Amino acid sequence: MFKAIQDHAAKHALVYAIAIGMGLQGFFTGFYDNFWPIEPGEMVRLGWWQVMALWFKSLSFAMGIVVGYLIKPPPTAPDSMATHTVKTTITDEKKP
Repeated sequence: MFKAIQDHAAKHALVYAIAIGMGLQGFFTGFYDNFWPIEPGEMVRLGWWQVMALWFKSLSFAMGIVVGYLIKPPPTAPDSMATHTVKTTITDEKKP
């Protein structure tokens, strides 16, 4: 199983790197949005569970981005972007 995970990670390394980068961007954006409006005096009065809730709220942006991107990543190889052609025949036969 570990070999299968290694093979998958090696084949899709760029996709994982992009997903992790986008996830970090989402995390830090959420972190800024959640913690910036809180004044230092108010931060001291928050309970540990409230601070953890803000951390997890920030993390939820990142998880959504990474999972959403990895569910349907873009194709990584030209073989996976194969196109199918449809052949049609036009005849001179008149239709009723």
